[in-house]
Amino acid sequence: MRLLCAFVLAAVLSFSFSAVAEAGQRRSDIRAVGVGMFDDVFLEAKAVDQIVIDSQRQRRRARKRVNAALGLEPSTSFPDALQALQRQAPGKLQVSVRGGVPALVKTGVLPEDVVHSVQAVNTAARRYRTVLRNVTALPEKCASLVSAISRFDVTSLQDALKIKTPQDALRHAGKLSTYHTNVTTIAALPKKVSRLLRNVRSDIAAVSSAFSEARSAAAPRKRR
Repeated sequence: MRLLCAFVLAAVLSFSFSAVAEAGQRRSDIRAVGVGMFDDVFLEAKAVDQIVIDSQRQRRRARKRVNAALGLEPSTSFPDALQALQRQAPGKLQVSVRGGVPALVKTGVLPEDVVHSVQAVNTAARRYRTVLRNVTALPEKCASLVSAISRFDVTSLQDALKIKTPQDALRHAGKLSTYHTNVTTIAALPKKVSRLLRNVRSDIAAVSSAFSEARSAAAPRKRR
């Protein structure tokens, strides 16, 4: 009987792993399983994961709005979009850093559509800075959460749910699947946060570097 119960448990966990794997980059919501010792960690992780999801959405929306303002494909990378803006306003934009946020300032008359594109870039830079403020402290929290789940044991969940027979395992299949999905999602959080921070910092740096270089290239060279 115990062997059969273990087989059912393995089947449930295998199914939940497949569901997560097939979803690619999309993560299932972290949910409670109804057992306090696990839910304390899961609900804290859910809050962290939600911050990451919201921040990723902010970054995507900001980039898409820049692309829309410039008349580019939605999938255009941020550096490529900045290059397109350079071509539309050659030598007429420079960078001013305000509160750690790079902002484009026009140094000449620009068409209205180009002004709109400049505003979209500046709005994106401000949103990226907000994302950084929200996410910078998360790596430490993620490390703590990963450490917490490393001490988890599905057997403890099985005991808490009083799973002793295959029928019990099937009755609690949803919670067992949720447990596995939660653990898998939490384990992936550190890389998810690291990638987001790297991308946002790169986007912010791209604004400064692109238009600082453009300004240097446009400046006349001094005679020696």
